[in-house]
Amino acid sequence: MKRTAQDSSGGSGKSENPSQQARRRRVAAARIARAARVLVCECDPAASRSAGDEIRDLGYEVVALHTLADSLREATVTTFDVIVASVPTLTNEKLSLLQLLRRATPRVPLVIVTSDDSLTMRTRCQPMRPFYFAVRPLATDELRDAMCGALARGTSRP
Repeated sequence: MKRTAQDSSGGSGKSENPSQQARRRRVAAARIARAARVLVCECDPAASRSAGDEIRDLGYEVVALHTLADSLREATVTTFDVIVASVPTLTNEKLSLLQLLRRATPRVPLVIVTSDDSLTMRTRCQPMRPFYFAVRPLATDELRDAMCGALARGTSRP
């Protein structure tokens, strides 16, 4: 029996258009989000909208804290799937706490959100091996993709 192009495309004969693909990605992200716990350290009071609220709106269970020291304490007693650090700039104290947080949770994907897009900021963050480095303002799709990628990376590690 000869196969046609319609048969090999899953039987429907139609390929998904971009809006259908985007909807399918959003549904898959929401399903993953329901099972994920995210620690958000919100050290950026000048931000127009907190990273914790944006992530919560995507459907994730969020534990939001206001200092890196509190986040470090919480990360040592509770298991998280992703850690998001929203820091406007990295002072020496914040850099030290972020390094300690990374050492305490080496296998948990780290997402750094900042309003400083300078090369110095990126260079200072590089030793923490962040999964994603984002500069405000964040688009919802960018944040959703970063969270999905971080969760996929976190679950694929032994």
